[in-house]
Amino acid sequence: MRGVDLSHYDGNCSFETILRHYDLDDSVLWELAPIVYEADLDEERYNTPEAPGLDTVPHGLSMICTDQPSMASTNFTTTSRRELKAVLVTLRLGLE
Repeated sequence: MRGVDLSHYDGNCSFETILRHYDLDDSVLWELAPIVYEADLDEERYNTPEAPGLDTVPHGLSMICTDQPSMASTNFTTTSRRELKAVLVTLRLGLE
């Protein structure tokens, strides 16, 4: 989005911008960053095979949620390092 602080900036996707802005240095977050980048921008900058799986989730939700409040009510968020690591493992297992 144009005019917001935490958007695509200097070749980074919003997720990477957020990590840098808040000085988040957790290795799990940075391991997810290339996957999120590819799911968001689809430029094959990182060649992450997990990206299509991650990209499918919000697209699938958009097919069953008819408006923004119902999409938000799905609570498609992760809050802990353990949950983020589980997302990574799940995405990778889906490739086997």
